[in-house]
Amino acid sequence: DTAHMTWYKKVISPESSYRVRVVFGDDAPFGVIYLTDIDRYAASASWGMYIGEADFRGRGLGMRMLTELLLWGFEELDLFRMYTSVLDGNERALNIYAKAGFRVEGTWRKHVLCADGQRRDLIWIGMFQEEWKKSIKFQ
Repeated sequence: DTAHMTWYKKVISPESSYRVRVVFGDDAPFGVIYLTDIDRYAASASWGMYIGEADFRGRGLGMRMLTELLLWGFEELDLFRMYTSVLDGNERALNIYAKAGFRVEGTWRKHVLCADGQRRDLIWIGMFQEEWKKSIKFQ
Protein backbone atom coordinates (compact mmCIF):
# COMPACT_ATOMS: atom_id res chain seq x y z
CA ASP A 1 0.00 0.00 0.00
CA THR A 2 1.14 3.53 -0.74
CA ALA A 3 1.23 4.77 2.89
CA HIS A 4 3.48 1.88 3.96
CA MET A 5 5.81 2.43 1.01
CA THR A 6 6.07 6.15 1.81
CA TRP A 7 6.93 5.32 5.45
CA TYR A 8 9.46 2.69 4.38
CA LYS A 9 11.20 5.07 1.97
CA LYS A 10 11.38 7.66 4.74
CA VAL A 11 12.95 5.20 7.17
CA ILE A 12 15.62 3.95 4.75
CA SER A 13 16.57 7.41 3.47
CA PRO A 14 20.13 8.41 4.54
CA GLU A 15 18.77 11.84 5.49
CA SER A 16 16.03 10.39 7.70
CA SER A 17 15.88 11.34 11.36
CA TYR A 18 14.05 8.09 12.08
CA ARG A 19 15.43 4.55 12.25
CA VAL A 20 13.76 1.30 13.27
CA ARG A 21 14.98 -2.24 13.89
CA VAL A 22 12.82 -5.31 14.31
CA VAL A 23 13.67 -7.49 17.30
CA PHE A 24 13.56 -11.28 16.99
CA GLY A 25 13.27 -14.08 19.53
CA ASP A 26 12.73 -17.78 18.91
CA ASP A 27 13.24 -16.95 15.20
CA ALA A 28 10.12 -14.76 15.19
CA PRO A 29 9.72 -10.97 15.22
CA PHE A 30 8.22 -9.76 18.49
CA GLY A 31 8.95 -6.05 18.75
CA VAL A 32 10.85 -3.00 17.60
CA ILE A 33 13.48 -0.60 18.84
CA TYR A 34 13.68 2.79 17.22
CA LEU A 35 15.49 6.11 17.17
CA THR A 36 13.67 9.31 16.25
CA ASP A 37 14.55 12.99 16.02
CA ILE A 38 18.12 12.01 15.18
CA ASP A 39 20.13 15.21 15.23
CA ARG A 40 23.47 14.54 13.57
CA TYR A 41 24.87 17.98 14.50
CA ALA A 42 24.05 17.67 18.21
CA ALA A 43 24.63 13.88 18.14
CA SER A 44 21.39 13.19 19.99
CA ALA A 45 18.27 11.12 19.45
CA SER A 46 15.03 10.20 21.10
CA TRP A 47 14.35 6.48 21.37
CA GLY A 48 11.64 3.95 22.05
CA MET A 49 10.95 0.27 22.14
CA TYR A 50 7.87 -1.88 21.97
CA ILE A 51 7.09 -5.56 22.44
CA GLY A 52 4.17 -6.21 20.11
CA GLU A 53 3.63 -9.92 20.65
CA ALA A 54 1.86 -10.77 23.92
CA ASP A 55 3.68 -14.12 24.22
CA PHE A 56 6.96 -12.26 24.62
CA ARG A 57 5.82 -9.86 27.36
CA GLY A 58 6.90 -10.54 30.92
CA ARG A 59 9.94 -12.57 29.84
CA GLY A 60 12.57 -10.02 30.86
CA LEU A 61 13.29 -8.95 27.29
CA GLY A 62 13.00 -5.22 27.99
CA MET A 63 16.52 -4.92 29.38
CA ARG A 64 17.97 -6.91 26.49
CA MET A 65 16.17 -4.67 24.01
CA LEU A 66 17.39 -1.57 25.85
CA THR A 67 20.96 -2.88 25.80
CA GLU A 68 20.78 -3.32 22.02
CA LEU A 69 19.27 0.13 21.65
CA LEU A 70 22.09 1.75 23.65
CA LEU A 71 24.76 -0.14 21.71
CA TRP A 72 23.15 1.03 18.49
CA GLY A 73 22.94 4.67 19.53
CA PHE A 74 26.16 5.12 21.49
CA GLU A 75 28.47 2.70 19.67
CA GLU A 76 27.24 2.44 16.08
CA LEU A 77 26.00 6.01 15.67
CA ASP A 78 28.36 7.61 18.23
CA LEU A 79 25.56 9.67 19.75
CA PHE A 80 26.39 12.05 22.59
CA ARG A 81 22.93 11.89 24.20
CA MET A 82 19.86 9.65 24.11
CA TYR A 83 16.51 10.55 25.67
CA THR A 84 12.86 9.50 25.89
CA SER A 85 9.66 10.15 27.79
CA VAL A 86 7.67 7.85 30.06
CA LEU A 87 4.08 8.22 31.20
CA ASP A 88 3.85 8.81 34.95
CA GLY A 89 2.81 5.59 36.65
CA ASN A 90 4.78 3.29 34.32
CA GLU A 91 7.01 2.15 37.17
CA ARG A 92 8.11 -1.00 35.36
CA ALA A 93 9.65 1.03 32.52
CA LEU A 94 11.09 3.67 34.85
CA ASN A 95 12.81 0.96 36.92
CA ILE A 96 14.38 -0.67 33.85
CA TYR A 97 15.58 2.69 32.53
CA ALA A 98 17.01 3.71 35.94
CA LYS A 99 18.90 0.39 36.16
CA ALA A 100 20.37 1.14 32.73
CA GLY A 101 21.63 4.51 33.99
CA PHE A 102 19.05 6.96 32.68
CA ARG A 103 18.33 10.01 34.84
CA VAL A 104 15.11 11.94 35.19
CA GLU A 105 15.60 15.30 33.50
CA GLY A 106 12.18 16.83 33.96
CA THR A 107 8.43 16.47 34.00
CA TRP A 108 5.79 17.94 31.75
CA ARG A 109 2.93 18.19 34.21
CA LYS A 110 -0.50 16.94 33.09
CA HIS A 111 0.77 16.81 29.51
CA VAL A 112 -1.04 13.68 28.32
CA LEU A 113 -4.82 13.47 28.10
CA CYS A 114 -5.72 9.81 28.62
CA ALA A 115 -8.73 7.93 27.25
CA ASP A 116 -10.44 8.14 30.66
CA GLY A 117 -10.31 11.95 30.53
CA GLN A 118 -7.58 12.20 33.16
CA ARG A 119 -4.38 14.14 32.55
CA ARG A 120 -1.06 12.48 33.39
CA ASP A 121 2.49 13.75 33.71
CA LEU A 122 5.14 12.91 31.14
CA ILE A 123 8.56 12.17 32.65
CA TRP A 124 11.64 12.91 30.52
CA ILE A 125 14.79 10.83 31.01
CA GLY A 126 18.19 10.99 29.35
CA MET A 127 21.73 9.66 29.32
CA PHE A 128 25.06 10.84 27.91
CA GLN A 129 27.47 8.49 26.14
CA GLU A 130 30.09 9.12 28.86
CA GLU A 131 27.60 8.00 31.53
CA TRP A 132 26.82 4.87 29.56
CA LYS A 133 30.51 4.05 29.13
CA LYS A 134 31.08 4.34 32.89
CA SER A 135 28.23 1.95 33.59
CA ILE A 136 29.41 -1.62 34.21
CA LYS A 137 25.91 -2.91 33.36
CA PHE A 138 26.53 -2.53 29.62
CA GLN A 139 30.20 -3.47 29.31
